[in-house]
Amino acid sequence: MDPTLTPQLNPWFSLTFLALVVVFLVVEVIGITRKQPGDTFTEAWRWVEFQLPAWTAWLFRILTGGVLVWAILHFLAGAP
Repeated sequence: MDPTLTPQLNPWFSLTFLALVVVFLVVEVIGITRKQPGDTFTEAWRWVEFQLPAWTAWLFRILTGGVLVWAILHFLAGAP
């Protein structure tokens, strides 16, 4: 049996992670339902990207894209 399928979870880390995910989703849904611009995660990410010089903005894109690809693979396939 694969030990990663039955991990020994730390309940505090699990509850904290779950709380952060819920807070993020609640804030994002509130931002989506509001009609004013500038209060969603994507708008904040684009604002940061716009503030950076061209080469740093590309580094920012690559870094955040890499983290997103890693997260998808990590959660779907259990990649370390």
